[in-house]
Amino acid sequence: MDWAEGVSQDILPEEARTFREGRHRHDEVGQGSHSSDHTPHDNISDSDVMWVKDFPEPAGVSYGEQKTTFEVLREEQRTGTLGTFGPFEDLAKWELAEWLIKSGASQSEIDKYLKLDIEKLPKGATIAPIIIASDKTQLSQFSGDKQAWPPVYLTIGNIDKAICRQPSKQAMVLLGYLPVTKLECLSPERRKERAYRLFHYCMSLILEPLIAAGKDGVYMTCSNSQIRHVFLILASYIADYPEQCLVAAIRENSCPICTVSSDDRGNPGCAPTRNPSTILTALRSSEMGTPSPAFKNLHLRRIPQPFWADLPHTNIFECFTPDLLHQLHKGVFKDHMVKWCIQIAGKGGAQEVDERFKCLPDHPGLRHFKKGISTISQWTGCEHKEMERVFASLIFGAVPPDVAAVARATIDFIYYASFPSHSTETLRRLQGSLHTFHEHKGIFIKAGIRKHFRIPKIHIMEHYAHLIRAKGSADGFNTEMSERLHIDCVKEGYRASNKKNYTQQMIQYLWRQEAIHKFTAFLTWTNATHPVVNRSYDEDGDSSTESETSSMDEPVELISHAPGAHWHIAKQAPMPGTSLQDLIEKHGAVDIVAALAMYLRQYVPNCQITPSTFDRVYVYTRLYIDLQSPQRLNDDIEKDIIRACPASHSPWKKCLVPALFDTALIHDTRETEEIGLKGYRAARIRAIFRLPHWFECSDTLAYIERFTNFTLPVEPLRMSQVSYSMRHNRRHGEIVHVNSIKRSCHLTPKFGSVKHRNQTWTSENVLDECQHSF
Repeated sequence: MDWAEGVSQDILPEEARTFREGRHRHDEVGQGSHSSDHTPHDNISDSDVMWVKDFPEPAGVSYGEQKTTFEVLREEQRTGTLGTFGPFEDLAKWELAEWLIKSGASQSEIDKYLKLDIEKLPKGATIAPIIIASDKTQLSQFSGDKQAWPPVYLTIGNIDKAICRQPSKQAMVLLGYLPVTKLECLSPERRKERAYRLFHYCMSLILEPLIAAGKDGVYMTCSNSQIRHVFLILASYIADYPEQCLVAAIRENSCPICTVSSDDRGNPGCAPTRNPSTILTALRSSEMGTPSPAFKNLHLRRIPQPFWADLPHTNIFECFTPDLLHQLHKGVFKDHMVKWCIQIAGKGGAQEVDERFKCLPDHPGLRHFKKGISTISQWTGCEHKEMERVFASLIFGAVPPDVAAVARATIDFIYYASFPSHSTETLRRLQGSLHTFHEHKGIFIKAGIRKHFRIPKIHIMEHYAHLIRAKGSADGFNTEMSERLHIDCVKEGYRASNKKNYTQQMIQYLWRQEAIHKFTAFLTWTNATHPVVNRSYDEDGDSSTESETSSMDEPVELISHAPGAHWHIAKQAPMPGTSLQDLIEKHGAVDIVAALAMYLRQYVPNCQITPSTFDRVYVYTRLYIDLQSPQRLNDDIEKDIIRACPASHSPWKKCLVPALFDTALIHDTRETEEIGLKGYRAARIRAIFRLPHWFECSDTLAYIERFTNFTLPVEPLRMSQVSYSMRHNRRHGEIVHVNSIKRSCHLTPKFGSVKHRNQTWTSENVLDECQHSF
């Protein structure tokens, strides 16, 4: 309807009548030229636009000035009437309000939350997040009655994780030992329940001081001599899966973090987090003889008063941390993935996997399972990690492609979860690996290996991304720290006792050790004496001095392509006066004479000597390269070793030691990337040597055999494939400066299917015999 219709023409001003007439003409022109209602303005002449006139009176007149709403709010913030985030009290209140509105919660739920009486810490308070760790251990491998004394350790979240991981720093201290008793006075069906209650009772006694310290705080003198009001709040609990269930007062085979049902445990996704109030209500009602449905649905145990019930500001179900050692390395990988892959490989699968491990080429940074893996009775965390480095490429061809995809996704997840720092991209890839696992895991059900995947340790992988966002990288909460502390705080004390009434003797031993450590630190702080050289212990208990250096590791030259990195060789060549003929026969450097002549023509034009097989050189058997950590998070240096050793007779073993010619990454183009394979090529190092002075060349050289460029990743393994680069039906040999060597790399031979695997391959000849490697 036209806005002027129904209005008397007499009361319309002239401009309005002109506007209406012009508009009607516009409609007529449009209807005459197009059937559509949308007429292009290009079809209307200027004479038809009759309503365009200047407004007869002034328009947009200002009647004064007044501040806008934003300006008023800003002025109130500047004058102090409101705070910086006014009308909100501070940034935290604003972020809470923003989260409540955008969280998707209903209005009634928001109203309930706003009415809660939330405890607040006083202004100026300092929080010391308490981290508790507990783990069972054996006192002795030979005394059957000396079962295990679960020690409880404590540290705080204000200490850097790199310091916490050093036992010599004593940043994680022993709180006490929990008793282990067989409870033979009770019936077998009541022993477990009473043992669970005993654990919680003992933990409540140990952590009782945290109740007052969390509510009222404690005034403490910090290391910078400042007195602060510190609130000690339990923030994290490090434990393996069985102990997590024990702490959470739930039955095993349940998730200690969320309320996922047993039917949904094998599917991707998480359920809502467990609520401490709901749990405590269900536990107390069960103790009173009126169990609620929640007691059964939440899979609870009859523990009426868990030790965490009265700890302030603590949600125990948000305190649990990822456990890389027991959940991933030992659980998901070793106990499940390796076992399933061996089963799906068919009859003789264990023997086939063992043979492939035996055939892997030796590498200085990788453990070689010379007898396979089936004969190992007691595994350590290091052995799990070593096996993960080669397992995916090793089983490729022996299992269906979907199984290889699941194995690769599992190992990718473990590596991403082990990162010392994370970004949004790394967490996205972490979740992507888990998605690939769920996408291909059905192959195990089709093959009859599994009936379901309702495995708690696999389900807990769903929580890793959230836990890492909430608490930081998982390597800072690894149970390997408590495993290492067992040596100092449990086993060494037990060995120092007379094995009778050893508890008090162990405590006395620890008191003395702590007193010595404390006074040594004091003397170091006052510069009254030289710092004592720290000793560290490896997992086998062998001691090593941190300040030890080898004369072979003296830096002699700086690598040009990696600023700050060094390579080292021995001060004296282990094999001086070695002829080029010996390098051809014993090192396999078949084209070294021609390659050396080409190198001298290109890089030493002043040299007038033509090399021959009779020339002698100084040969080195090892090249040491100092590598920084890929993440550049600290100044730690990793020593990388590249060997070029011919076969020799061992005076100790009285046998022939096989030749060792390692593979390495070398620069192929000038454009390279710090992390990745762009600009690099794999090569086998056959000889490391220096020329006599009359060649007028002081470079340290290496004779290498090049491999082809890295191919596109082979699916579903997603690893590049290489083979020897050939020229005139011979391997491409070349002389390069050792500056061109980036680092060592390990090549896994492409074994193929079980039927087509070469039975003559051994660890010594596999790199010479196999055609393709990953």
